[in-house]
Amino acid sequence: MTLINSTLWANYLREREGIEIIENEYGFIFYKINLDEKSCFLIHFFVAQGLRDERIGTKLLAELENKVRGQGCISILTQVSLNLPNSSTNVLIALKMGGTIIVANNNIIILEKLI
Repeated sequence: MTLINSTLWANYLREREGIEIIENEYGFIFYKINLDEKSCFLIHFFVAQGLRDERIGTKLLAELENKVRGQGCISILTQVSLNLPNSSTNVLIALKMGGTIIVANNNIIILEKLI
């Protein structure tokens, strides 16, 4: 199985957008650090269907927290579009993981977790 990190697409995202990837064979997180604001923006988060009750996502998020905290971040932000499938589940998961809603406007919710 080819993982995302070894692809040209991943190289492009790192070089052009400053996006980093944490992944394993079951899921991934795309994120970007903003050291000026001491924050990390979680862009994409995915765990394969059928494995979502196996705490794989929890482990990926813990890895993200440890990594970005070590780089000086004090919070992780994410955005949920309420127009997309599973959006209510995504918001509930973010809240359960310690996130707080900081903006809710025009079907977009932004959540922040202090780390």
